[in-house]
Amino acid sequence: KRQKWMFTNFDCSVYFVKNASHLIKSFEILPEYLKTTSRGSVNDYRDWGVPLGRRFRALKLWFVLRSFGVAGIQERLRSHIALNTYFSKEIQKVSSLELALEPFLNFTSFRLHPQGVDDLQVLNSINEALLDEINHRGKIFLTHTKIHGLYTLRMIIGQTYVEKHHIDLALEEIKSVLERVLQKSLH
Repeated sequence: KRQKWMFTNFDCSVYFVKNASHLIKSFEILPEYLKTTSRGSVNDYRDWGVPLGRRFRALKLWFVLRSFGVAGIQERLRSHIALNTYFSKEIQKVSSLELALEPFLNFTSFRLHPQGVDDLQVLNSINEALLDEINHRGKIFLTHTKIHGLYTLRMIIGQTYVEKHHIDLALEEIKSVLERVLQKSLH
């Protein structure tokens, strides 16, 4: 599994690799979690060129280390892990939601699984509708992935100053949208 974290923006990250094939798969040209319904209708600037030369990407991480120090980074990472544990436990309390994987560091993958609905295509369609509705409302933004063919939603807690009340707002939004999607899809 791969996680971008450490408060640096795109193209600089620290990660530990247990299984190299997972890392390689996550860096493929268009992994599942980057596929969107807007592909082709908006500019994907990441596709517009190949970086030439070698930039000092690690400078961003150096500034983070200097600003927060090791203890400050440890404190924030531990906080994110604790918030993710809280988030995943709250998700499990919702009868129609289930975890797709065990929570991992600051990452939780979950999906809507209404009682009595077991058709994979129907479940994937319902979860895609859930994600579209959540993101369309604009209060929170989630991404998706497929795990063994199951369309799942991804919650990653890594914003530098995120606190419990932000997680509570995200949970409230997910539950609110969940009810609307359930009513539409099951009737």
